[in-house]
Amino acid sequence: MFALNTIARKLPLALVASAMLVSLGVGAGSYLIGSQMVGDLTTRNLSALAHERAKQVQDFLTTVSSDLRTTANSRSTNEAMRDFNNAWLQLQGDKAAVLQQAFVTDNPNPPDQKMMFDNGPSSINYSVTHSQYNPGFRQQLLSRGYADIYLIGADGSIFYTVTKGGDYTANVKAEGGPLAGSGLARVFAAATAEAETDNKLVFADFAPYGADHQTSAFVGMPIFNSASNRMMGIIAFRFQPALLASVVGDRQGLGDTGEVLVVGSDHLLRVDSIFDEENNVLATTLEGGEVDAALGGGAASGSISSYRNANMLIAAAPVGNADASWAVAAVMTEAEAFAPIATLRNTMLIVGGALLLIAAIGGLLFSRSVTKPITGLTGAMKALAEGDLEVEVEGGGRHDEIGEMARTVAVFRENALKVTTMTEEERAGSERRRVERTSMMQALQQAFGEVVDAAVKGDFSRRVEAEFPDRELNVIAASINNLVETVDRGLGETGRVLSA
Repeated sequence: MFALNTIARKLPLALVASAMLVSLGVGAGSYLIGSQMVGDLTTRNLSALAHERAKQVQDFLTTVSSDLRTTANSRSTNEAMRDFNNAWLQLQGDKAAVLQQAFVTDNPNPPDQKMMFDNGPSSINYSVTHSQYNPGFRQQLLSRGYADIYLIGADGSIFYTVTKGGDYTANVKAEGGPLAGSGLARVFAAATAEAETDNKLVFADFAPYGADHQTSAFVGMPIFNSASNRMMGIIAFRFQPALLASVVGDRQGLGDTGEVLVVGSDHLLRVDSIFDEENNVLATTLEGGEVDAALGGGAASGSISSYRNANMLIAAAPVGNADASWAVAAVMTEAEAFAPIATLRNTMLIVGGALLLIAAIGGLLFSRSVTKPITGLTGAMKALAEGDLEVEVEGGGRHDEIGEMARTVAVFRENALKVTTMTEEERAGSERRRVERTSMMQALQQAFGEVVDAAVKGDFSRRVEAEFPDRELNVIAASINNLVETVDRGLGETGRVLSA
């Protein structure tokens, strides 16, 4: 098992771990800060787009309302309503059938071009009125992008439309008819109900339209006879989600996954999403607190996950129009919004990994430059402790702390060598002293023997004459000489006594 019990292992690991910790800290901090910044920038951009498009929707509705008021109050429209009303009343028999035959069945143009037919049969006065006013209304429809323009009599009869669609000549008041309960019928009912007291514009939000099952919104207002001030009927504009979508359809600033949506009070979309093959109008909901806030007149931003099966950033703003309870929401997938951060993350991982590898290699080389001589010094000191005075101490030439340590260990080695050398010299000196002492003892023994032999023979004049470096031997020699001298003196005195 790998054990971290030596500096040679701990130091490189500590350096690499420190480099990794710093890299992770800097990388994580940069990633979090970058994510926050990108999220804030994207949210601010979406918020700006939502407010801008909400203002454009408001301006669009204001423009439509202004166009309707101008048209309804114009002399030409007043005369057209009067003339069509009179022409309708002059028709004989089944009025609807007569006009359907003249301007739909006998119309030489394809269905989407029936508006181009101005002159009906000369047998009916209606054709004169139609040829006089149809070009002007047609031009208005084409220039504004409306789906249709209606003139409806006070009895609910639609006696003029530009497109001559399935609702032409129908009656919006007919119970059980295709237009019963439709947006156009509601506009007519509301406009005529308040006509006596309030000449106001009436708006009907998008809903499926019974005449052709196309989702449509309507706006209308009453028209009064300029002479008698009697209400003659209403004029109404029809527009479809495509026209509203063109208002918010600018994709600048939305990237690849962003879009701007218009949401009603029922949370259903009023425009189609370009990211779905199915038609989303009145079919797809956009839920979230941000949408609720915008529908309530405020503005909010955040994130949702209930739309397009993706995590989305969203910013919503209210449409400032009393007639349409709408909100505008700008959305973008989080994946795209944070794509720069993902790129930054990947780049940081690559660069960080490369730098960490460089740091690891550099740390390993540096640590080896430190741990290798330390390991060598450790081995040298261990060898010295075991008595190996021949071991080589490396690193003394370095100019750092390791060099100083190596030089100190070298001093220990030299001192140990000196101690060893001094012990050998002392041992040699002791041996020399032993040999010399033995030699001196032999010399003393020989001299002592000669003195004793002479004394045995009666010659007490002999003495130990040798001088020794050893004091103790000199004391012994002196004692022998004193002994012989004492014996010699005693014998002399005894002889004198006997002689006397």
